[in-house]
Order: sequence, then structure tokens, then C-alpha cells
Amino acid sequence: MRLRPLYANHVWSYDFVTDRLSNGRKIRMLTVIGDHSKAGGKSCGNG
Repeated sequence: MRLRPLYANHVWSYDFVTDRLSNGRKIRMLTVIGDHSKAGGKSCGNG
């Protein structure tokens, strides 16, 4: 069942994004977004 956001901070989505730097090092970030306003939240990367 998919929730429809009714107000701010009600429903959040998250996803991992992976990329490589110019030196070949792999980076991975967790992106979080509030579905009500589609405003970006925090990003956390590991190195």
C-alpha cells in the first residue's frame, strides 16, 4: 500500500546513488526526500 503525503514529514523516500570519481574511487550516497514538498533532505556518503 502506497501512502499519499498529506502534510510535511508524513512520507519520505530514499535511494542509494553510486558513482565513481575521476581517480576511480567509488562513492555511494543515501539520498532522502520529503514527498509532500519534494524538497531534498539529507545526503550521507561513504568513502
